[in-house]
Amino acid sequence: GAVRDLNIDRAGLPLLFFHGGYGRFTPLSLAALDVPGALSNQMRAVDEAREEMDRLSAETSCGCTASMRAGDELVIAASAGAPEGHSIPIFVGQRVPFMPPAGSVFVAWGSESEIREWIGTAVSPEVEAGYRAVLAVVRARGCSLGLLSQAQRATLGELARVNWRARLAPPDELRALMRELVYDPPEIDAEREKNIRFITAPVFDAAGQVTLALTLSYTPGPGTGLSNAVACVKEAAGRISERLGGVALR
Repeated sequence: GAVRDLNIDRAGLPLLFFHGGYGRFTPLSLAALDVPGALSNQMRAVDEAREEMDRLSAETSCGCTASMRAGDELVIAASAGAPEGHSIPIFVGQRVPFMPPAGSVFVAWGSESEIREWIGTAVSPEVEAGYRAVLAVVRARGCSLGLLSQAQRATLGELARVNWRARLAPPDELRALMRELVYDPPEIDAEREKNIRFITAPVFDAAGQVTLALTLSYTPGPGTGLSNAVACVKEAAGRISERLGGVALR
């Protein structure tokens, strides 16, 4: 016979028969095969990133993702690893709006027109100044830091709810939650350091453009202090940039 149709109703790994028994395997990394609106060179960048993502995940015992910009959205294009002892859904293919404060690494080294597009037009001068200050912090650090907050928890819940509705426009509730996310405070004190959960570094292509964002889902633990984790993410993003013919941040 021939397969006429195939569907996946839920996320999960296949059941395998091997050496007289049944079991499962754990893939080192996953990558989206196709992302609507993505450029082919970005998907090639994902291929170059996979080895470094596996290494980064192994070094830090944390999960990591690579995301790309596709028009007015950010798309998670690849995933590697997961924190030990946690069950975290793989959001490969998940789309989120490209809007402040998320996605800052894609515009922090960009042109004025790209910055204005990210900020949007319907904001007050005070809000615009705040977003520009965030971009300055990201450039100075060479990465973006996302903090745990009530809005972050609610955003993850909303993303899980709409995860498989890829053809629908992002709901207004999601946009409202994302505007409340806490990213890139100018100073990191001890309390804020405890709440950092996402470390994102830019990957540059041969044209000097940010083609991918490499994000570590950071969980503090033995050997994975913040400064070490930040260094690991930036070094991994730098090595990917060099593979693409780009220049790593120093």
